[in-house]
Amino acid sequence: MHTHDKKYWNKEQETMRPEDREKKILKQMKHQLDYVYNNIPFYRKLYDSKGFKPEMVKSLKDFTEKVPIIKKSMLRESQAHYPPYGDYWGNTDVYRIHGSSGTTGTPTLYSISKKDWDYIAEVQAMCYYSTGIRAHDTVQVSMLLSLFMGGWGAILAGERIGARTFPIGAGNTEQQVTLMKILKPTVLTCTPTYAIHMGMVAQEMGIDPRSLGLKKGIFLGEPGAGIPSIKRKIEDLWDIKSYDCGSTSEMTPWATNCECEEQAGMHCYTDEIYTEIVDVNDPYKGMAYGEEGALIYTSLYRESQPMIRFWSGDKSVLTDEQCNCGRTYPRMPRGIFGRLDDMLIIRGVNTFPSAIEEAIRQCKDVGAEFQIIVTRPKDMDVVALQVEHRDGLFEGRSGNEIERMKQSLMREIAHNVKANCGINISVEIVGPHTLPVAQVKAKRVVDKRSGVWS
Repeated sequence: MHTHDKKYWNKEQETMRPEDREKKILKQMKHQLDYVYNNIPFYRKLYDSKGFKPEMVKSLKDFTEKVPIIKKSMLRESQAHYPPYGDYWGNTDVYRIHGSSGTTGTPTLYSISKKDWDYIAEVQAMCYYSTGIRAHDTVQVSMLLSLFMGGWGAILAGERIGARTFPIGAGNTEQQVTLMKILKPTVLTCTPTYAIHMGMVAQEMGIDPRSLGLKKGIFLGEPGAGIPSIKRKIEDLWDIKSYDCGSTSEMTPWATNCECEEQAGMHCYTDEIYTEIVDVNDPYKGMAYGEEGALIYTSLYRESQPMIRFWSGDKSVLTDEQCNCGRTYPRMPRGIFGRLDDMLIIRGVNTFPSAIEEAIRQCKDVGAEFQIIVTRPKDMDVVALQVEHRDGLFEGRSGNEIERMKQSLMREIAHNVKANCGINISVEIVGPHTLPVAQVKAKRVVDKRSGVWS
């Protein structure tokens, strides 16, 4: 049984020599492949159809090059044919039922055994502990407490560490701010979007967010806290340290990508959830450290619904340079900086909404929300932004002054987007509270070329 010291939840595991960790990973990987092949019909059918057998994996390189990937569409299809949990369920006891955070159609359901629930709590705690959360903290969980696993994982982490946990959930922002004034939580965990929104609501209530006593924020659910301009905005707004965290709900425990107190990018706890960076066009071609690619995850210990080589749709880059914290895990120095399936192709240029957001957040006078509208009126793609200005920006100004300030802010945003993304856009400045509030995951792209939201 390990003991927690002042710096590490499990020092032996977190500071293990990388070569020893790889041996540990390979051993557990082989065990997991045997388990899913012999016990879970979904994997046996998939592997047999691809001519793959578990004994073909003799190295981590073999694992990347030979094991078939799975995608969320395959899980949805499985659950449609074999309700409620699909034929990728390990026929274990079902202790908790959660699901995807999708907003359309039937959610993908996740069955979690009691053994897995306890395991998730332990791993989530180890990752949160690395950010400096301790038993003396009060953790406010402002994530949606629903089918989505994110908020529940944060509660598990806080409870396992021994901290006071305040699971208020998302929404009713004015009440959240009022209660923060009373309870003085030291840690906030939510999406980066909601942290910005909540801080601005506090200001509108005449409350300085910096006076509420927060020391740090753990942010997840969308790219943001790893993007420098967004991280700075959150930190300046609240006077806190901002930590990027999370992977994807299918991979619960999701906190196995998590920044430590050094704030040097997310550590990947690869001996819990094995993390690969692969070619975006070829999931069987691994990318070297320092090369951007697509993220693929594997559950090394989950028994109830293990994900083996799950294509997350996220984009990142890994480094093996050791962090000053002493942990020897690989890191994502820039966090998760885009979703491949959210990528917009604008006049042949690959453009990620997260990159546009970074350009917008560089402007000090913007508000909480924005929207990207893509049209194709003739033969050319046209991108327009609607961006809220910050509350009080035009207070006491005349009509001509307001127009000049709007034009100046529009030019600044357009310039930043051009510099960051290489595309020309038009900008409209709108008032605070004009656009939909993103309390959970931001949905900010209206692609009218196809008539769907991204």
